[in-house]
Order: sequence, then structure tokens, then C-alpha cells
Amino acid sequence: MRSRGLITTLLGSALLVPTPRAAPSQRVTSSEWQQRFSDRFELDSTTPDQDAFVLPIAARILKQDEETAGWSAPSRVRLQVFPTLDAFRDTTGQPGWVAAMTQGSTIRLQPLAQLRARSILESTLRHELFHVLVESKAAKGTPLWFREGLVLYFTGEESGKSPGEPLAAANIEAILKRPRNHEDMDRAYIAAYALVARLIEKNGRDKVLDWLAHGLPANAAESGL
Repeated sequence: MRSRGLITTLLGSALLVPTPRAAPSQRVTSSEWQQRFSDRFELDSTTPDQDAFVLPIAARILKQDEETAGWSAPSRVRLQVFPTLDAFRDTTGQPGWVAAMTQGSTIRLQPLAQLRARSILESTLRHELFHVLVESKAAKGTPLWFREGLVLYFTGEESGKSPGEPLAAANIEAILKRPRNHEDMDRAYIAAYALVARLIEKNGRDKVLDWLAHGLPANAAESGL
């Protein structure tokens, strides 16, 4: 599969309190990773017996996501669960307020116990599995704002939120690629959802999904504003 840009899921605002970083680096060595497999998933974890509970949950959510999107994910999705927040941050380069990230058909997650304790495990999986679906169908060069907006349209997590001052597609793209903070990213999420929702309202879901596979028209972003 082609290498894709990194896609992330935000944690709730309760996690905006800075978390002390451990030293030295908390990267997990290759020998520490162990695998477990199910029909649709590969689980990579340092404690796979403890984390294997996620496999049936992910399978249920993937089935729901596929029914919503209307197409199937790759034959096997990889879930890489990090043992600590520091290990996740040191390996992925993501800040602590990012719960997970997706690249291609690999989803990298903060420790499952932490996501579960904050009641965001299933919503994080739903979001990231929609990314796997979107990334599997996206034409080369499809803008990040469009891919993210489609995921948010599918999940409905930004529905009903006021986008505030409208952002141009280029500005949304820039923020999504290099957010300064959680609030910056959240603003871009709302704006991306709003833009894609307007495109679907104006052009129809089928046509907009066709753009995902075959490329956006040159004036698509402007016509949605």
C-alpha cells in the first residue's frame, strides 16, 4: 500500500494538562513486540494477552464502519498498542493530546487502559478505522482536509458544532499538517467536517465519494464554501 500522511485522533480536553516526560527515550525495541492475530486484525503489543480484549471490539466496530462507508478495509488491519504514553510519543513523534494515529492500514494507539479509563477507546477505534477505509480508497494526492473531513462526516463526531469563522481549505490543510496545539487541531477538524458536509449536501454523497477515489475537481473546495 502507498505510504500515506499521518492521521491522528485527539484526546479530550481533560488530557491537556502536561504530562511529565520520562528519560531516557521510551522507544520499544523490536524484540519486545509480540503478535496476536484474528481474522481481520494483527495486534502488536508488549503485553498481548492483556491487550487482546481489543480484537473483538475492533472487529465489531470495523464491520459497522464498513457498512457505513459502503466498502471493505484491507484484508488485515494492524493495531500497534504502546505500553506507555512516553513510548507512544517517542516513537510516533505525536504530542500527548493525540490518542492514536493511522498510516495506511496500521493504527498506533496510546495504552488501551488509559483510553478505556477515559471512555474514548471505542470512539478512537471508530475514527481510526474509518481512516483505514478512507486511506485505502483515496487517490494519490488527495488533500488531508478532504480525507479528515470524510472521516468526521462518517463518525458524526463534529456534527452540530459551530465552525466559527470559516477557514479556507488551504488553511485547514496547513493546520492539520502542523497543529500548534489541541485547540488549533480541533478548530481544523470542525472546519474540515463543515466543508465536506457542504460538498455532500451540494453534490450528493456518491459523487463526493467518487472524488475520493478519482481526485477532487479543481474548484471543489471553493464550491463548498
